[in-house]
Amino acid sequence: MPSYRNLTLQCLTEVAALNFGDFYNMQYVKMYTFFMVQLQAILPPTTKIPEAYANGSSEEQAFIQNLALFFTSFYKSHIRVLESTQDNISALLMGLEYLINISYVDDTEVFKVVIYPLSLSFIFLLCICRMYVYI
Repeated sequence: MPSYRNLTLQCLTEVAALNFGDFYNMQYVKMYTFFMVQLQAILPPTTKIPEAYANGSSEEQAFIQNLALFFTSFYKSHIRVLESTQDNISALLMGLEYLINISYVDDTEVFKVVIYPLSLSFIFLLCICRMYVYI
């Protein structure tokens, strides 16, 4: 149900931000890959996110901002486990593509959500990926 998307995403973001060491790595990978499958059904990868944000309701705009929070929280705590096997790389790249598209939203607060929690090396990677879009 669309009315619960933001609450569900906020809960998943809280879970994604937790870090218990390596013990739950496989559960985090399963959560992330399942999430990506569901996200593609809700928000197809071909969606022009900046346009969707600009034309969306306040609830839809909040969903995009919450989506950025989810990705940055998850990557901050668990990106290494997604990078560790080839099976997870495609889901990781898809999530990064969503995050890059969110970074184009014309809203300073959304951009801060994308950039602020990330490490400098990750910001550099994000900038390289954004430049790649223009090539």
